[in-house]
Amino acid sequence: MAAAEAELVARLGSPGLQSTFLIVPHHGSRSSSTFSFLKAVHPREALISAGWRNRFGFPHAEVMRRLAGMGVRTWCTANDGAIQIVTDGKNYHITVCKGPGGK
Repeated sequence: MAAAEAELVARLGSPGLQSTFLIVPHHGSRSSSTFSFLKAVHPREALISAGWRNRFGFPHAEVMRRLAGMGVRTWCTANDGAIQIVTDGKNYHITVCKGPGGK
C-alpha cells in the first residue's frame, strides 16, 4: 500500500489528490494511509470498511492515530454500520446505521 500511495503522490501531487472524503485503503491496514498520502489528500472525512471484531484488527491503531492527528473525522463500518453520505455538491451530511459493535 505505501508504495502505491507514494506513486500516486509523485504522479498527481497534492492538488490532484485532494478530496473531502477518503475511502481508507485496505481496511485501514498498517501499511495504508501513510502520512505523505494523507497530507496530499487532506480529507475531512475518512471512511473505513472493516468487519466488526475482524481477526486482523482492522483498522490498525497506527492508521487511526495518523487520521486523528490530522484532524480527520473517521467513520468505520465495524462500529458505525452502514455509512451514508448525502450531498448537494456543496454541502454534505453523514448518517450511520449502528452495527453490532456500535456505540
